[in-house]
Amino acid sequence: MSRAQRPLLLLTLAGLTVWIFWLRWPSFGNAFWNLDEGIYATVGRTIVDGGVMYRDAIDHRAPVCHYATALIFAVAGVNNVWAMHATLAGMITSIAFALFLLGRRWRDAATGLWAAVIFAAFSTDLFYVGDAYSLSTEWFLIFFSSWSAWWFWVNWARAGFWPPFAAGMGYALAFMSKQPGLLEVGAPVALLIYVAATRRLRLVPAARVLGGLIAGFTTLLALIFAYFWWHGTLNDFYFYGWTYNLIYYGADTSLADRIQAALALPRMLGEEYPLQLGFIILAALGCLHLVTRDQPSGQDKTTQPSAVFLLCWLALSAAGSASAGRVHAHYYIQSLPALALAGAWVLGSVTGWCLAPGRWWLRLGSALVLLAAGWNVVAHPLRGRTRPAGGKDVAYRPAEFIKAHSRPTDRIIVWGIYPDFYVYADRKPASKYIYTSFQTGVQPGKNTAPGINTDYGAVPGAVDALVRELEATRPVFFVDSSLGAQRLFEKYPLHLYPALDRFVTEHYAEVESSQFRPHGFRVLMLKDSSRSTPLALAGGAADGRLGEPYVQGLQQVTPTSIEYNVGATHSGGRLQRLELLVNDTVLQGVSFPPTASLNVKLVVDFGHLGPGRHRLIARATSATGETFSSPALEVECGPESISPEQRVAFALPTVSLGPPLHRLRAPFGASATREQGGLIFFAHAPSLFSYRLPPEAIQLSGGFGFRPGAYAASNPGRTDGAEFIISLVSPNGQRSELLRRMLRPGEIPSDRGEQRFYCALPVSQPGSIIELAISAGPAGNAASDWTYWSNLLLTVSR
Repeated sequence: MSRAQRPLLLLTLAGLTVWIFWLRWPSFGNAFWNLDEGIYATVGRTIVDGGVMYRDAIDHRAPVCHYATALIFAVAGVNNVWAMHATLAGMITSIAFALFLLGRRWRDAATGLWAAVIFAAFSTDLFYVGDAYSLSTEWFLIFFSSWSAWWFWVNWARAGFWPPFAAGMGYALAFMSKQPGLLEVGAPVALLIYVAATRRLRLVPAARVLGGLIAGFTTLLALIFAYFWWHGTLNDFYFYGWTYNLIYYGADTSLADRIQAALALPRMLGEEYPLQLGFIILAALGCLHLVTRDQPSGQDKTTQPSAVFLLCWLALSAAGSASAGRVHAHYYIQSLPALALAGAWVLGSVTGWCLAPGRWWLRLGSALVLLAAGWNVVAHPLRGRTRPAGGKDVAYRPAEFIKAHSRPTDRIIVWGIYPDFYVYADRKPASKYIYTSFQTGVQPGKNTAPGINTDYGAVPGAVDALVRELEATRPVFFVDSSLGAQRLFEKYPLHLYPALDRFVTEHYAEVESSQFRPHGFRVLMLKDSSRSTPLALAGGAADGRLGEPYVQGLQQVTPTSIEYNVGATHSGGRLQRLELLVNDTVLQGVSFPPTASLNVKLVVDFGHLGPGRHRLIARATSATGETFSSPALEVECGPESISPEQRVAFALPTVSLGPPLHRLRAPFGASATREQGGLIFFAHAPSLFSYRLPPEAIQLSGGFGFRPGAYAASNPGRTDGAEFIISLVSPNGQRSELLRRMLRPGEIPSDRGEQRFYCALPVSQPGSIIELAISAGPAGNAASDWTYWSNLLLTVSR
């Protein structure tokens, strides 16, 4: 670079920096633009704390972005999302400058400037804000591939070894940013084959350049492999970074999916930047014509190698963007540098026509084209500054609760696709599985529809591995995000994973269900009996006093497990322990950092206690050791009894003679009535009907729902919903779920009226039982849960 050129380069870099940072400045303060940023932040924090990706925190992506995030946190502070977004703006500025240098090297300064400005526009405003503004693997991919392309281009004709070696290392970093980045190295390889075939470069020099490129690429990969081998996780790196993506993540991706994904990018360009799409098509056609000419001369001969490189880059980056067969906008970031250079290829020529002396009409027409293009790539991105950011995620409330009710050193675990939860709560994950796609097989954007079985995408043994980790780490909080539709995880309730469900049931108690269940979460706190070491009382001044604790629940029960609400308050915010005493013996309890109030659900197993009268007392303890006990709740546990009338009235209809009622649990009463020619089993939630199935049973059908008064606007305490569950229980106690449906008729009009169901019954063993259960609503509130089963019919094969 000559001294005379430096002012232009510095001015260009300064202008791009001001422009891009100004465009993206409003995006810096947003917490997270998508869940992928939560993955990079959570893995990055693990690395900063001395962990190793794939061993201590798993993601199926390549590792560069995660380690770069760790570097950002090491410099700017852990979980500094503002710094992540500022770094992204700097990377985009750097990429734009690399494209300026490359376009300038290929053609002229005008081509370079157009490439930089077009790229700045595309990167800001072509995609949805959650993709355009989020730090992602694709930005690192194009950062390394763009600078590698420039470095390779300025050095390949010199036929040296070491400059291509450095470019090869850069392309390897693009590959280690995201797996489709492997295709990017194809552009320089294709160029070398072309120049050797056309004798623009002799075979030996071309081989030397190619050898340097390949050597650099493989050396960098060898260093990365050595790092993971040294830390004992090379197999995990290979499995999650490569094998998993081929066998599990992309198992059902077809050629048609990839073609559809490839067609999505032109559609996006046509909607947002139709003029630029036209220029890109013209550039591709022009380059193709130029490359296929047999004997070019003059300027065309000089331009041919860059046309080869650009055509290959366009094709390979498009293939990489579509390789997953998913239409996620951020996948197309890989194509942006080549697209910007293609658009600049035409606009650089138009700029030359405008400035060259000659026919006035050509200059005028060129000027009008340039004005339209300039307005398009300058004014259009300005919308990005006013595009609204998303509101706070629903996970903020439970995350802030956990942050307030745990210590900074405590670990937590989230069942769901919520890696960003750990950042919101500022707590470390208790497992290497920072999201649970590996256990469930769910793939956002691919197999989330309710009727799709995702078992094919689950990694064998991943659930057991998760349980083993949790047994060892005993996280202070377990968060279940499967209750709602957020993050598309409602298909994966815990009961479908018995080992994990047993672990959670044994070691955790649900807290503040009325706060979090309506938002789709269960927040469960580790029981005192499951802590490896008791949580010591904080001590300190005795400010404020305890309010009277309470224990709430049924007073007439049968020998089964029943939940009771236990809670207390402290006027000075010093409440630190809640316990449930049964017959003056502590049954269960939870401890936590000092707080103003807490409510917890604790389970009493009356099957173990046996029939008779039992005294339940809630006891609260403050940080100073002061205790306060509630009045006793007297609970009468009697044997399950079914009257002869009930046994007949609730008999399950079949096409022949139906099985009688085997078991009934309805604390608020049940009735069987004939209404409009149909048989209605009314049972206020919570309730349970169970029947012994004849071996010939093949189908159960019927309906369920709410009485209209339960959700009527005139009802001041109308229902918040209830869940209807049908399960088949084998003689050895193995449970399989046939139906689970949450109805919220007060909020969702389609949940009103009778809901029909048809359950095909698997071949059952003699003695199998079918259970029809109704549980209280999402917050555990049974008020106005006037629920029923209707017109039940058991079909048998005989």
